Amino acid sequence: MKPGEAKIMQTLTNNLEGLTFKQIETCTKLSHTAVAHYLNDLLSAGVIRKDYKARKYVLPAIYMPLQKLNEWEKWIKISSVAFLQEGAKISKIKQRTKRIEAFKSLMEIGFHHLTLILWKIIGESLVDYKNNPKKLNDPAYADGRIARINDAIQNWLVAIADAIAVVMALNIDILNELEDSIVARKFVELEGLIEAFNK
Repeated sequence: MKPGEAKIMQTLTNNLEGLTFKQIETCTKLSHTAVAHYLNDLLSAGVIRKDYKARKYVLPAIYMPLQKLNEWEKWIKISSVAFLQEGAKISKIKQRTKRIEAFKSLMEIGFHHLTLILWKIIGESLVDYKNNPKKLNDPAYADGRIARINDAIQNWLVAIADAIAVVMALNIDILNELEDSIVARKFVELEGLIEAFNK
C-alpha cells in the first residue's frame, strides 16, 4: 500500500461514519489530485466503499475495529484472519501430498464459509417480510431488500472472497492441478442434491 493510501485508510479508520472527499483532503493534507487518484485505486481494490447517498467514503465493515462489530461480524472477521493464517502455514509445508490434502481441506472450509455468510445475508435481507409476507409484492420493499443484500456483500462477502483468493495465490503452484477437481467435485455434489430434491 502506498503512503498516501495508508494515510487515507488511517483517516477513515479514525472516522468510521465516513468522510467526504473534501474532508479526506483536509484530514490527510494530500493534494486534490492525489486524493482522487488514491481513492480511485482503493475503491477499485474494494478496500473502501462510497456511500453515494451520503456522498462519503467509508471502510467496509470487515475492516472496522472489533469493538465496533456485533458478535456475528466479529466471528466473520476473526475466522477470515484465521483462514489467511492457515493458508500461509499450508504454503510452507514441504511434503507435497500433505500440503495438497491440507489445502483441499481448507478450501472445503472456504466453500462452507462463503455459503454460510451468503445464507445469513439473504436471511437478514428479509427482515421487512417477517411480520407481513404480503410486502413481497411491494416494489419499494424489493428495493430495500436488494440494497441490504448489496451492502452486506460489499461489507462482508467481497472481503471473505478476497481472503480465499489470497490463500489460493499463496498456494498457486498446487492450485492448477487441484482447481478443476475441486470445482468438478462441487458440481457432482450439487447435482446429487438437486436429484435428491426432485425425487
